[in-house]
Amino acid sequence: MEKRRDFLRLLVGYSESFSLEHRLFNIFSLIAFFSSILLSMVHLIIKLPLILVLAPLFFGFLMAFCFYISRKKKAFQPAVLVCATAMLFMAPVLWIYNGGSTGGGQYFLIFIGILAAIVNTGRLRYYLLLAFILILSGLISLEYLYPEAITYFTSPGQRYVSVLLGFNLAALTIVLLFTVFADGYRLEQQRVKQYAQNMEEIAITDGLTGLYNHRFVRQRLEEEISKARRYKRKLSVIMLDIDHFKKLNDTQGHQYGDYVLKRIAEILQQNVRNTDTIGRYGGEEFIIVCSETGLAESYMLANRLRAEIERNQFKRQVQVTISGGVAELHEENIQQLVEKADRCLYSAKRLGRNRIGM
Repeated sequence: MEKRRDFLRLLVGYSESFSLEHRLFNIFSLIAFFSSILLSMVHLIIKLPLILVLAPLFFGFLMAFCFYISRKKKAFQPAVLVCATAMLFMAPVLWIYNGGSTGGGQYFLIFIGILAAIVNTGRLRYYLLLAFILILSGLISLEYLYPEAITYFTSPGQRYVSVLLGFNLAALTIVLLFTVFADGYRLEQQRVKQYAQNMEEIAITDGLTGLYNHRFVRQRLEEEISKARRYKRKLSVIMLDIDHFKKLNDTQGHQYGDYVLKRIAEILQQNVRNTDTIGRYGGEEFIIVCSETGLAESYMLANRLRAEIERNQFKRQVQVTISGGVAELHEENIQQLVEKADRCLYSAKRLGRNRIGM
């Protein structure tokens, strides 16, 4: 199934390069080419007038030309105009010389209506639909007022073959056009969904480290505080800060500083639980929200992270360390809880860095 879809996309054009209307026209012109050749051969076999053999043949090659300039040259509007003009002349020929309302010509007008409706936009769509309605009304009036102007079939077999062929070609066209439309709609939906996911990720993640950003972490922390109070569970916060980060930037360069931030973010992600929320709180500061975790467990986790970063071999043999602060939720609100963890962090800084305060 997927291979058939890929082949169809290759045939009518990929959605990255062709609009949905463009792809629908491509498949329409391709079907019209093969249908016209088939129609011409059948008319020859059942011995209809010569004009009904030559007209579909000419129209078929014209549709092949439309497909070429539309698919290969990407000249969509010129191809549509050529096709529409050809149909304006083709419709009366098929109606008059193919049994009028008793033959298969009316199904050809279905092609015209579908094409006008799906591949055009704005006023052009309404102009073409109006033109085809006027043509159809004129042909029906002509047949009613001057039935002798219509070339009817000489045998029931000719009529049934013409109707059967016209009906099947119309049905095939509708099915294939719907297939392309449905495929295009599905791809558009996937792109919209992916775009929405990307935008959501951009909105909640830090662009450099890939961790959650300040706004999202505070939102998650508020939710965790509410949950902890409702269910009487523990909750702790860890604040981490890279030691001497400004000096590191000044001596090694800002690109190296970015590398250190990303590497520390990776170490944090690899060493915390899935239930913990890690974020970049700002600059060189990180925050970890530890749900259902008390002060002692959070302190052990923070110390393990500190030791892991100290052991890590950073590029250029530069020693990087962090300091941290741990605070457990009691009666504080979100701001007070973060400030308490921050005070513990700066206490660790004052005591010599590369340690965890609590």
